[in-house]
Amino acid sequence: GASTTAVRDPAFRDALGYALDMGAIIDAAVDGHATPGTTLIPPAVVPFHTEPSKPRRFDADVARDRLEAAGYRDTDDDGIREDLDGKPIDLRLVYPTSDRRFASAAVAVAGQWDAVGVGVTPEGLEPDPLEELLYTPEAGGTAEYDVELWSWAGSPDPDFLLALLTSADIGG
Repeated sequence: GASTTAVRDPAFRDALGYALDMGAIIDAAVDGHATPGTTLIPPAVVPFHTEPSKPRRFDADVARDRLEAAGYRDTDDDGIREDLDGKPIDLRLVYPTSDRRFASAAVAVAGQWDAVGVGVTPEGLEPDPLEELLYTPEAGGTAEYDVELWSWAGSPDPDFLLALLTSADIGG
């Protein structure tokens, strides 16, 4: 259900990571009262958390360079990059309306990605329709979104997170 094949490209997703200023998102969403996450396992889960040896840092110029190198260019000079099929990229970013902080974060993310030439349309949804949207058709949903904002609380058992993000098909 993705709007562009770009979201399946690891180089595209990696480049977008450099375009995220986590401090600015935290400032917009929670007035600076948070710590940026660096992995799926929160730092509070001391026995299982390890900081990455080479963490990604916000650098819009690196993001632009990586998007260019991966073939995502603005060929018609309208300020929006095209995917590898020549289609303008306008990511559908969904978030729950259950907490106003998600909307603030979505606007911040959209602005940061727009600054590197990637269009974003944020859309807030009530929890039930959002959950239905997130599942694949095989699981009873539509999977018609590109990016989702979600809360990050972690679990004392890292196997829980691994079970959500891996499958037998990929060796998980």
